[in-house]
Amino acid sequence: MGYHIEFSDIVSFEGDAIVNSLGVNGSVYGRLCKNIIKADKSNTIKNIIDNKINNKIGDVFVTPSGDLMCNNVIHIVTPFKKMDDSNLSLLKKAYKDILDLAIKLGYKTLALPFIGTGANGYTDNQAYEAIEYACEELIAKEEKQQESLLDITIIGYLKKERVQRRERNIDCCDGAIEYANIIMGPGTGMMFTPGNTYRHFIECAKAMTEVNVEEFIYCSKPYKYPYDFILDYFAQTGKNDKDFPKIGIDPKKKYKLSTRYSYTKITIYRLAYICQMTMSQLVQFMFICEASFNPNNKLDVFMMNYFRGRVPHIHTRYQFSAAVKKYTDIDIFKTGE
Repeated sequence: MGYHIEFSDIVSFEGDAIVNSLGVNGSVYGRLCKNIIKADKSNTIKNIIDNKINNKIGDVFVTPSGDLMCNNVIHIVTPFKKMDDSNLSLLKKAYKDILDLAIKLGYKTLALPFIGTGANGYTDNQAYEAIEYACEELIAKEEKQQESLLDITIIGYLKKERVQRRERNIDCCDGAIEYANIIMGPGTGMMFTPGNTYRHFIECAKAMTEVNVEEFIYCSKPYKYPYDFILDYFAQTGKNDKDFPKIGIDPKKKYKLSTRYSYTKITIYRLAYICQMTMSQLVQFMFICEASFNPNNKLDVFMMNYFRGRVPHIHTRYQFSAAVKKYTDIDIFKTGE
């Protein structure tokens, strides 16, 4: 059924269940828990959770909702960011466990708040990222099973403007992938490997939107090997291939090169630099080589920024090589295949 965001008080949710965040000692309340207990005038929820002591991180259980407008309350003992959770794996698992329990119990509607954003140390953005991860995994499961499992309402604590800005960025990503698929063939958008955060993915998507099809190399014939692209590149740009030996590629051994289906990432970047390709031409070349940008790889990030003109004060090969080594610890012109 998917998920959507509402900016409202979670206690006003009318559905199968809402989610509450607990600590290892149930009688110590956080902001969310205080709000829920205060709204339950019958003290049903308070009486139950006050007796929950020595809880384990990740424990999930259900209680009646007292006189709240929902039918049930799912409680989870929320992890702490300081528990070596810089990659949010614990928080993502917490949200996933909540959704799994809701589906197991046959719930169809669920209100999902941001958890762990107080004393637990997570930021609102990190909580939102973890929610998105769990929800997208659920959607994939629904599509595989071809059935609707759960309709999720995310109760937004973020300022509305920030969430809208994030949604616009997501639209930018989707638009970039659609654009890539149109101009370079179906599936091309997947060459931009999503990173662990939307920020990284957005940067790759923005690079895709900067592609200029007028800079593409015209395919004189269907390319069977990456070297076919290089031949067309020199033929159409009028540039000289005398610089090839500088990167360890001998133009006299064309057969050896052409029988190699693809090049390593380092060779691709060497070629792109020596040939002075534009960002658009690099994207086209990487697609032909079946290579992708990985937003978590320092070399990929540097090269993406360099070919987009985002790395200033590089005018010589020495400066380029030094900048690459400083940022990535890779000596790009000495590293072998």
